[in-house]
Amino acid sequence: RALVIASDGQTVMTGGGDKKIHFWQVPNLEQKHTLEVHTGEIRRLALSSNNQQLVRYNQKLWIGHIRKAAYSHG
Repeated sequence: RALVIASDGQTVMTGGGDKKIHFWQVPNLEQKHTLEVHTGEIRRLALSSNNQQLVRYNQKLWIGHIRKAAYSHG
């Protein structure tokens, strides 16, 4: 339901009804990390231009810092 692409084009983040944010490595779409949300379906995702803050919206707005390991591909 929700998708955002990191500014470096190397990571895609998805979210939906499973209450998780999935981090995928591009171009092979290998799953790198999963973040459990626990508060309902993820409806929207946004990422800061420096890839450091992820915003998600389900019933409530949440802003959090992303660990580098979650979105880096090295």
